[in-house]
Amino acid sequence: MRTFYKIIGAAGLFFAFAASASAATLSLSPSTQTLNVGDTITVNVMLDTQGQSIDGVDLQAINYNPYNLQLQDADSSVSGTQIKAGTLMPSTVANSVDTTNGKIVFSQITNAGSTYSGSGILATLTFKALVAGNVPVTINYTSGATTDSNVASNGADILSSVTNGQYVINNVVSNTVQAPTAGGAGNQGNTNTNNNSSGGVLRLVNSSGTYYLIINGVRHGITNPGMLNTYGFTFTMGKTATAADLALPEGSLLTPNDGALVKSKEDPTVYLISNQQRYGFVSANVFTTLGFKFASVLVVTNPELQALPKATNLDNGSAQHLAGLDINKNGTVYWVGPDGQLHGYPSLAVYNSWHLPNDFSRVVPANDADMSLPQGGLVTQRNLEQ
Repeated sequence: MRTFYKIIGAAGLFFAFAASASAATLSLSPSTQTLNVGDTITVNVMLDTQGQSIDGVDLQAINYNPYNLQLQDADSSVSGTQIKAGTLMPSTVANSVDTTNGKIVFSQITNAGSTYSGSGILATLTFKALVAGNVPVTINYTSGATTDSNVASNGADILSSVTNGQYVINNVVSNTVQAPTAGGAGNQGNTNTNNNSSGGVLRLVNSSGTYYLIINGVRHGITNPGMLNTYGFTFTMGKTATAADLALPEGSLLTPNDGALVKSKEDPTVYLISNQQRYGFVSANVFTTLGFKFASVLVVTNPELQALPKATNLDNGSAQHLAGLDINKNGTVYWVGPDGQLHGYPSLAVYNSWHLPNDFSRVVPANDADMSLPQGGLVTQRNLEQ
């Protein structure tokens, strides 16, 4: 038998091993449950060593669908998103969540010279149900594999089985995604005359390494990949520019899209872009109370910031969210339109046509003031030129 090595690092436990006796189990509890859109569910990751003494556990990874489920951060004082660690073992060496792709990585180990034997809660996940569906939550595990979830015991992986979760989300809330009357939000983006709104027909082109976002027949140069991300594009999505593309008039440099959070190195104020104007937050408390995260703030050059007219300051954490934002109201994601109405996304495909795929990082919770906003028509698929 080859030697089984346990290597402890920032990402958890990694293994190189041959076959060994298996015993321990990992399971999600409850493994099944029916809930409604807007409900929360607490799921415990249960460990049972079945009498064996272990050195640690590595979850690589737990997978969930971020379109249906929103993982709730267990520790807002730490940057990023974490799950709640149990107390079975003293050292948690990895605890991170990729909320865009729905992947949870978690590792917990014993102190040197000690082991753990028994059963209990290894970690706890809390989800909010966003969209109806039959939704699996799975622990990545293949018997005999060395790079997925493992339970380490004296140099061997003794994990023998996992129990995954399957959760049914019912859409019992009236006037959710499918409910608004079709039409009325055909251009999800800004409807003002600024060419840098995201409405209309768009095409991202690459001219020998110089990228342009073409909006309504005008080319806009791009200085910052983060700026492009606010329009739901990455540079990899660019098409080779044609002679007709390069013959189009060149407009101003691309400015941040509505809904973006920006600042410059010269100006420490964080601004929210709405209707192609910048609204400054007067304090961090107002910023966080409105549901925003500092990790979403894009740093731009001062000329790019100054190109947008300055509007009033945001000084009320209880105020309605401004036009251009996506909000989560009772488990349904709505776009706040410039018409002062909420426009629902009828499908993930429509949502993804306006955003980076499956990226819900900039969706903020609706507050009491948002509840009074009327519902308008559904958001329609964005028209991207091929």
